[in-house]
Amino acid sequence: MKKIKKYLKSTQGFSLIELIVVIAILAVLAVIAVPRLVGYQERARTSTDRNNASIIGNAVSLALAEGDLKLNQSNGTATGFVGYEGSSVAASDLSTILVPKYLESIPKPQSVAAEDFTINVNTNGTISITAGGETFYPLTDVSE
Repeated sequence: MKKIKKYLKSTQGFSLIELIVVIAILAVLAVIAVPRLVGYQERARTSTDRNNASIIGNAVSLALAEGDLKLNQSNGTATGFVGYEGSSVAASDLSTILVPKYLESIPKPQSVAAEDFTINVNTNGTISITAGGETFYPLTDVSE
């Protein structure tokens, strides 16, 4: 029993060298892990924007089919009209039509520095949704 008490009293904590080695190992792991996590977050934001744009596109398509939303033949963007032939309209400008019948709310872009998604319908009726100069709908390249 005396030997155990003597051993417990004589043992000390970690040495300074051991603590420095552990901190160095943790620093190396952090240097490797942090950039990967940032990449995952950016891909998640882009994926969220693609999904939100798809939902907005489906809502606009349904609203056009049901007659709640009309194509604007002129260059203006009056309430109840979506841009046509080169003109476009912000998704939030259509909130009185799309919310709450087609969407619960109008989502905001997450991956680009833009205030809103922009909706455009070309002459053949194809809906495109962009934000910050990047097209999110229709999806053309999903390689990321």
